Amino acid sequence: MISKKTDKNRVGWCLVPPEVIAREDLSNSEKLLLGRINGLRCKGDYCYATNKWLGKQIGLNEGTISNIISNLVKKRLIDRKIKRDKNKKVIERHLYPLSVTEWKLNNKKHASPPHREQR
Repeated sequence: MISKKTDKNRVGWCLVPPEVIAREDLSNSEKLLLGRINGLRCKGDYCYATNKWLGKQIGLNEGTISNIISNLVKKRLIDRKIKRDKNKKVIERHLYPLSVTEWKLNNKKHASPPHREQR
């Protein structure tokens, strides 16, 4: 029998497109986190998981997750929208993984080479 605590950890998927796997400019942690964010999109749009929760999922601390998310934003693989209250405290964050087509357009130098047929 699965406990409720274990069941909470079985949310979503980890979906890493082959084009992301092939990128040499991404660390394994960046690829894994991008896959996890992609698999947690709610209703196909965005992921709202916290850094703490994401960190527990892949065995990294909150600060490392924050740094990886910032790197993924800089590399134009995800978009981040943050809502703050009047005191500038974060009240909500949405992470939007960009589609493979979008990041290929944004990062032409990292686009995967065409596939060759094997004989």
